Amino acid sequence: MTRHHPAPVRLIRGDGAARATLAPSAPRESGTRHFIAIDARWELCAGHDLAGDERPLLTDSTSIRLIVGGDVRVAVRHTRTIATTGCAIRMPAGAVHAFGPATTRRHSFLELRWLRPLTTGAGIAPCMHPPAEWVCRRVPPGIAAQAAAVHRSLTGATSAATASDAMARQAVESLAEWAGQLPARSAGADHDVPAVQRALSLLRSNACGPCPNLDELASVAGLSKFHFLRLFAATVGTTPHRYLQLVRIEQARRLLGRGDGIAHVAQEVGFSDQSHFTRCFRDIVGIPPGRYRREVGGDTGNESRSEPLAA
Repeated sequence: MTRHHPAPVRLIRGDGAARATLAPSAPRESGTRHFIAIDARWELCAGHDLAGDERPLLTDSTSIRLIVGGDVRVAVRHTRTIATTGCAIRMPAGAVHAFGPATTRRHSFLELRWLRPLTTGAGIAPCMHPPAEWVCRRVPPGIAAQAAAVHRSLTGATSAATASDAMARQAVESLAEWAGQLPARSAGADHDVPAVQRALSLLRSNACGPCPNLDELASVAGLSKFHFLRLFAATVGTTPHRYLQLVRIEQARRLLGRGDGIAHVAQEVGFSDQSHFTRCFRDIVGIPPGRYRREVGGDTGNESRSEPLAA
């Protein structure tokens, strides 16, 4: 069924089978990414995405992706939206979502993430369950122009580190203020399915340790394995295995952002193989963990936390 909304948003609702298609696929077709941290409050990413298959993503804090060129299909569980140039997608913490090709093969974006403080030990933030709202709207022309200028600065011939701090901060503050005024929109009560919530709790509590197997997850949900997988994918938007990977990489981003070494981070978030961690990180974030650490965390000079970069 298709519902019509004022341009530029097109909303398409699908059935449970369609939702279950948000699953891992071949390695990401690489676009470009440049990251900077601003005032230890925000992480800003400017990039170009070569749109491939929809692949699930997750953030444990609020994020906003502003489209500065092209268009992109946004998938959040049972909805699909086309975001065109000048539109921003506010994604709440815990929303499993995906970006895929729309009418153009490439889209350019500026993405803002609120940085959350690290939890104690290797714990994962408790707000990882799917939230009840997300919003896609066109931004005011002035904010769009600011964002486009920052995007050009960060993705141009000069290094991301040479971008004007004042210009980036002004764009971030304007975008954050605008996003804070957007209304919440209820997406229904199916996100609080008790069986799925029990499985999510088990995954989160073991996110940095031994991975619960399918039998354990189905048992705690009180369902057969087949029924559990269908219900989990339809409710959350991805498979349990991919969800666990997303949670681990989110924690890794926060550790790398404070300057921790790659080998330490890989072990801390549950990867016994550093090369596997590097592949997963690059597939989800878009750049290798070594580069992410340099751009967001900087070189701390702490030898106890510094290992040779795997990528």
